Amino acid sequence: MSFTIDAWTSKNTLPFLGITVHWIDEEWVLCSSTLDFSLLPGSHSGINLAKKFLEILDDFNIKTKVFFFKFIFFLIYFI
Repeated sequence: MSFTIDAWTSKNTLPFLGITVHWIDEEWVLCSSTLDFSLLPGSHSGINLAKKFLEILDDFNIKTKVFFFKFIFFLIYFI
């Protein structure tokens, strides 16, 4: 799995986060789907984006299946 993340603020100042997941299926076809589109509490800082991203991965029960999970966890909680 690979992810595309985009954050922006609407004209009425609501912050949003969109996440798209990409994968290759059994027949080697590239697939993509919107994983989540939600309000992003707080600023668009890297730490805030990472925390929300991990929260969404946890909601979909895929956090432990993502390779970079341990690296992101380390950055958020130990640096």
